[in-house]
Amino acid sequence: MQMSTAHRFAFLCMPKCASSSIESAIAEHCNINFSGNDRFKHINAQDFQTFVMGYTRKVQRHLRITTFCLMRDPVDWLFSWYRYRQRKDLRDPNHPFAHNYTGNMSFDEFATAFMSEGERPTFANLPTQSEFLLLDNGEIGVDRVYSMDRLDLVAEFLSERIGKSIQVPHKNKAPSLAMELSPDIRNALEQSLARDVELFQQVREAGVLESA
Repeated sequence: MQMSTAHRFAFLCMPKCASSSIESAIAEHCNINFSGNDRFKHINAQDFQTFVMGYTRKVQRHLRITTFCLMRDPVDWLFSWYRYRQRKDLRDPNHPFAHNYTGNMSFDEFATAFMSEGERPTFANLPTQSEFLLLDNGEIGVDRVYSMDRLDLVAEFLSERIGKSIQVPHKNKAPSLAMELSPDIRNALEQSLARDVELFQQVREAGVLESA
């Protein structure tokens, strides 16, 4: 999470959604930066409103902060997690997160584990994008949600707020890899992620979904 009280915006970093690209573009313009530790970097909408804005309003009661984040196709988002947890360092049984290694399974198996009823296996125990975005009352807790493939719109928003041209480079882009997912598993996964699919369709159609 990065925030600029001068330019009145906060970037909420959805995991696996090009957060590094945004971070590098706005770092010098933000006076509050929770990057580095994933538990702080990826603070969700509810925790941001409760803790960050809860304190901010005490310090500067009338400050209005516009929050924004990126969202990606839900199946592609899950595939990104699967690929990330295939990395070589997790092969080491002594690695503290070796239990998350997915290099010994297919994406079908990973997706099936993610859809498990009850407690998911640790390697597939992931909060969804909608869980990141929604408040406890079920409303979207982010003012502007952009499609991950519309970084141009993010750059326009930031340029307007900051008052200078802001470029958003593509960073940490993984090499392309064909997704192998059986049709039946894909259908089941899209049903399991129905709320995310619905939200992303709205975001993709609009380029940016603005909450009321």
